[in-house]
Amino acid sequence: MFGRSFDRRLHRFETHLARLLPSQDRNLHMASLRNKILITALLAKQVTTLECPICKSDTETADHLFVHCPWSSKLWGSCMSWWDILWCPNPSLKEWAEGWPGLCSKASSKRVWSTLFYAVIWTIWKERNHLIFKGKHTNNPTLNENNPSSSTH
Repeated sequence: MFGRSFDRRLHRFETHLARLLPSQDRNLHMASLRNKILITALLAKQVTTLECPICKSDTETADHLFVHCPWSSKLWGSCMSWWDILWCPNPSLKEWAEGWPGLCSKASSKRVWSTLFYAVIWTIWKERNHLIFKGKHTNNPTLNENNPSSSTH
């Protein structure tokens, strides 16, 4: 954008920041220098509606996105079936997280079980962002089949 000379100066400045600032501050400063922070103007270009980007059938809230969205429910249901657990969505993500540890009774599987919760949350978040920023579903035919919004993406 500004040429190589500017890029070299920016790199020297970032290196200088790296020595002075804690990592979280340094990351914000570097992102802001490269115009990569999600300020309202940038978000407004990407987000034009409050509806769930995955199912487009309800307002996007944390509870809807991570628990009640049909795509997310299908993902949770798949994970539950791997463990032979019948699943019924909780009213809220908080209740789901609080009840999660009690669903696995095998002591040897507790670590995998606790990781699974965060892996599913991360997968849902990545799918959401892929739809918002790339305009299409990720390549996951098992989860995207029979999804009303996947046929157009």
